[in-house]
Amino acid sequence: MGQLTPSSGLCIPTTGELVEYFGKNTPEGRENDGLGFLQFLKSQANIQGTKRLSDSIKGVAGKRRGVKLMYTSPICYSICASPFNCLEMRTPYSVPLNVVDYEIETRYTPCDGTGEPMELTLDAAQYQQYCDLDDASFFGDLIMGYDMRFMKELNKVLVEMLLTNITNTQVSYPIVSSNQMTGQRVVNNELPLWLKELVATAKMDYSEYVIFGGQLVNLIATKFGLRTSTTQGEVYTINDLPPLYYDRNFDTVFGKNSLVLLPKKAFQFVDWTQYEGSKAFKGEKEIFFTKNVPLGNSSFQIIDWIWKWDPECSKYKYMPSLYAELVKTIGGNCEDADQDGIFIIKDCSTTVIPVCP
Repeated sequence: MGQLTPSSGLCIPTTGELVEYFGKNTPEGRENDGLGFLQFLKSQANIQGTKRLSDSIKGVAGKRRGVKLMYTSPICYSICASPFNCLEMRTPYSVPLNVVDYEIETRYTPCDGTGEPMELTLDAAQYQQYCDLDDASFFGDLIMGYDMRFMKELNKVLVEMLLTNITNTQVSYPIVSSNQMTGQRVVNNELPLWLKELVATAKMDYSEYVIFGGQLVNLIATKFGLRTSTTQGEVYTINDLPPLYYDRNFDTVFGKNSLVLLPKKAFQFVDWTQYEGSKAFKGEKEIFFTKNVPLGNSSFQIIDWIWKWDPECSKYKYMPSLYAELVKTIGGNCEDADQDGIFIIKDCSTTVIPVCP
């Protein structure tokens, strides 16, 4: 890609980068915990053994992107004792066959505070300031930071969408208590039992659950000596607790001292890319293509991206984009049509962190 390397001309004295001096404490090194929900959605734990809706969606420009699924409602009836009679009247029942259309039309792009589209730009003069560095690698680092911010902002939107898709009434437990000897906050040892009983009421498989949350998840991990799956990419369970997923956006959306008990495969992140395969176009001054953005824990997200050299403005321009939706794929049962086994659990204890003068 020749357009990545403008003519350098005369160079200024050697330029260093902030990350070389401050390491992980530089701005681009912070907030690495803002991808928890997206990591879970893309993890093998959530997609293994199932066909993804995205597999049936093709990125054809100018056409509607969607997939139809046929499903049946639960077959619900009671039984009664009656003699067999071929001529007796029976209540007719036919299995309701339903079709749901998922049309993936929402396109996500970077936006400013007013909702206007944004793109990463760099002009020739800005390039000139860094001519003693490798121009391609420098702008590549900027693009990587831009892509990660895009993924973190997308993850935040998905957490908000998760909240709107939970229909069950919020459940409260005294999760956090106070140690009478030390005064410290501790997690109630009966929490795993409460969660098991809650899952049993929904007639779900407890082994297929994860716990998703913010501050409370960190407290539980500390209490039981666990590591969150978002940190290590592995499943750590103890005392019959499901795997823990931490997301720094959770408390802002759901409120502090709460968590979500979430079945695996209850949600799918459905996406498609427009510039895939033969649909990609390359020119001397512009590129339309796809790339893999690493999310951590061996998961990644494919996105579309556009690179342009604007000769009129003498600027290099870059913008990522993605067509995607969060689709709920789980329903209720015979006793309660809304009982899908997804629970918001709130700590109702009176234990609070003391406020010191």
